[in-house]
Amino acid sequence: MPSKTWTIALLTVGVAALAGCTSTPRDPYQLKVGQCLVKADDSGLVEAVDPIDCSEPHAAEVFASLTAEGNEYPGRDKLQEQAAGCAPKFEEFIGKPYTQSDLKITYFHPTEESWKQGDRQILCIASVPTGTVTSSLKGSSR
Repeated sequence: MPSKTWTIALLTVGVAALAGCTSTPRDPYQLKVGQCLVKADDSGLVEAVDPIDCSEPHAAEVFASLTAEGNEYPGRDKLQEQAAGCAPKFEEFIGKPYTQSDLKITYFHPTEESWKQGDRQILCIASVPTGTVTSSLKGSSR
């Protein structure tokens, strides 16, 4: 399967990307809910991420997966609108409404190229604003 490039955007601030430091980067398309990532940064596009065990120091975790709507590539703005569906899923996973949390929401969404390859997944990611954690954010009520 060809590598996909995903765009990540910070829900309230702008463009962001996730990357890590382990030796086995993975296609973002393969990430699953509950997987942790080393850190969030601001590089814009990402082709590989480094999921790690949530007991290791990390700053981000996949908390939901949404399916993008439409037959034709809807464009970045429409995908960002659809990613607003991450906020209600945040409370289900974290245990606290996003508006009351110190965590940030970022997300991966398909690029036009990955859309052509059948990619429709929007991954919702919770990240700590500073530092790291050594456990899952699930049920943390942060």
